[in-house]
Formats: sequence, structure tokens, C-alpha cells
Amino acid sequence: MKTLRPLPVFLLLSICLSLLPGRVLADEYDDSQSHPLRVVAYVTHPVGVVLEWLTARPFHFLVSGTKELEYLFGHRPHPPLFAEAQPAYDFGVSKRAPMVVVEAPKRVAPKEPIAETVTVKEVIVEKTVLKEV
Repeated sequence: MKTLRPLPVFLLLSICLSLLPGRVLADEYDDSQSHPLRVVAYVTHPVGVVLEWLTARPFHFLVSGTKELEYLFGHRPHPPLFAEAQPAYDFGVSKRAPMVVVEAPKRVAPKEPIAETVTVKEVIVEKTVLKEV
């Protein structure tokens, strides 16, 4: 009876391992990979990743540890990606105000012009004429 127990486990394991994808090979080489700055980037990128994990991430953890520290350091968290639940934070985005319905101005009939009265008055004007000789 003890010999029959490993048999289903062995069959299940062999089926799972046989369904694994094939071996993955490295990317195909092209000339863009031989640029001198690309070679420098291959060497310096791991250094940058290590520095990020040893300095920037712990510092960010300290700055954004609590709401009080976020307020003190002026840290604003990024909005969540995709469909993650949104925490009760202000992401720096302006709040939506409820839409105010603006009524169209009422049409008012133009007022009748007031009748004007014109009076003509004669005025005496003195003119001085200078004549040169």
C-alpha cells in the first residue's frame, strides 16, 4: 500500500514538468548592442539598481511612513495603477466641484427709445477779420 502513494505524485509531477515551456534562449544580437555607451550601461545599470534599493527606497519609506511624515516632508503619493483601491489620500489633483447649472440669460425686449425734442436757437456771433496791407 505504501508503494502506491508515490505513484500518483510521480505521475502528476511528470505531467506538470512535461508541460513546461521550452528552454529560453538569449536575445538575438544586433549591431545596436555594440554601441560603446550601451556596453557602459550594461556595467553601470546593476550599480544604479543597487544604489536605488539601498538609498532611495529606504529614504522614501522614511518620508512616506505615516500621514504626519508625508505632511512634514511634503510627500504626495502617486495615484494607484490600474484598478487598485484608492486610499483616502489627496493625490494633488484638484477636487471635482459639483456641476453648477448655469441658466441662459432671459431675453428681455428692448425698451422703446424715448422721443427726443430738438430746439434750434439763434446765437449772435462776433467775428473779427484782420486784413494785412
